[in-house]
Amino acid sequence: MASSMEEARRGKRVPELSAREHVCLFRAMYGATDDEIAANLGIAVSTVHGYMESAKAKLGARTRAQAIAELARRGGL
Repeated sequence: MASSMEEARRGKRVPELSAREHVCLFRAMYGATDDEIAANLGIAVSTVHGYMESAKAKLGARTRAQAIAELARRGGL
């Protein structure tokens, strides 16, 4: 999934999201679990949960799928 992280870094950023929130959502879009995201980024799973919750709130989404869809709608994918 290294390529998905590079794509996320190169893609259009949604200004409301931090870089980590964007990368976490991008990796989730490719099917990565929170455990996999945490291991790849070298952070705790609870930190990934925090990024996901924050991203959902900022995007007005209730679910991970809605957040990914909103990210795509705003051109962030």
